[in-house]
Amino acid sequence: MRIVYFGTPSLSVSFLKAIFLEKQFEIVAVVTQPDKPVGRKGILTKQEIKVFAQAHGLPVLQFETLRNEETQKILKELRADVYVVFAYGKIIPNSILQIPKHGCINVHPSLLPLYRGASPFQQAILDGVKTSGVSIIQMDSGMDTGAILGQEEFDIDKTETSITIQNKIQNVGIPLLFKILH
Repeated sequence: MRIVYFGTPSLSVSFLKAIFLEKQFEIVAVVTQPDKPVGRKGILTKQEIKVFAQAHGLPVLQFETLRNEETQKILKELRADVYVVFAYGKIIPNSILQIPKHGCINVHPSLLPLYRGASPFQQAILDGVKTSGVSIIQMDSGMDTGAILGQEEFDIDKTETSITIQNKIQNVGIPLLFKILH
């Protein structure tokens, strides 16, 4: 299965790594946000996902916009079966969602339809909820509104932090992603 992986923050690296290690999948490209200046000195810094991809010989694409014909042409030429998206950080337009043979799936770190958007597990911690999880959806033109393909729950206790929740997201999310991809 030919996969284009879209992701940006460090949490998305663990999912990319798991797919990379699974021999029946071929990652044909990694799409991530452009490098950004960091710190007071504004030093241009590579995203962690870009560092991982380059270290393992995976092509990296960093588009300023997904809304032009050149970007669409590049993505079409990859002939992907599916796009896997986890915390990419930009809205992916319909023209891109329609390119892969089996569409685009999004790994979302909450039990949708609860906690849509950019900081779902952080908000769950702040709200003091006792259960959260990971949802995998078929992407559509809305924000985290596509058909739910699968969900896995985990408990949240009072001592949780973003780090402990990220571990739980990986522990339930990666097997769920593989189940959906298979």
